[in-house]
Amino acid sequence: MSGSRPQDDYLKGTEWEDFVFTKIQRWFDHITEWSESKKPKLLVQYERLKNNSIGELSRILRFLNMTLTVKRRYCVLRDMEGKYHRQASEKVHFNPYTDTMHTFITEYIERANTLLRKAKEPLLVDSPHFKRPILK
Repeated sequence: MSGSRPQDDYLKGTEWEDFVFTKIQRWFDHITEWSESKKPKLLVQYERLKNNSIGELSRILRFLNMTLTVKRRYCVLRDMEGKYHRQASEKVHFNPYTDTMHTFITEYIERANTLLRKAKEPLLVDSPHFKRPILK
């Protein structure tokens, strides 16, 4: 069974909207607690890991006082794509976010960046998975 749902499922009722609003609020609460912690921390973002896997892996390992061996680097490069990808037919081919959701999520991302800026942490990068469609 795939993880995708028909487009109509996103438009029926409030289940999807409630899910999005609840998850973004929980995510922001997590960022808030994390940014206020005095413990050593490292922000790892999916987009940076995807775009610069070896560089980000090296950064993570430095944070953990470990090194990226030649053998491990080769292994990572060899298996970069992995086995567990959705098939093209399983991917969502429409934007499931309403304008209201986009606004809400964008506001929370801006609020999170404000917290990260105060904590002198890297800011969140724009996600290609959350882009408003370009209207012509």
